[in-house]
Amino acid sequence: MIRYQLTMRGGQKVEVTLPVAEPEDYGRLQFSGEPAAVSDAEWALYGASGIDGHLIREETTPVDLAAAMGDPAMRALFPKRLAGDEILSRYVRRPPKHG
Repeated sequence: MIRYQLTMRGGQKVEVTLPVAEPEDYGRLQFSGEPAAVSDAEWALYGASGIDGHLIREETTPVDLAAAMGDPAMRALFPKRLAGDEILSRYVRRPPKHG
């Protein structure tokens, strides 16, 4: 599992959890917090980019979520990773071979 905490307007906290075990496993994002803050967090995150530049959606991977949390659009929410370092430490980038 990988989990982040976001700090929304007014200091409200939202937790974003992705319950998967491997760096490239897909899972459904889970949000917890006050409903209006969760809605704002979803709006911000779904406009952020994953590892290869595509937009984050409800189902994603830990590596894409980590990249999105580093997106300039997310900086204002002060993303803090609470869990998942061990998952991300196992990621090895294997770009496709060209031609």
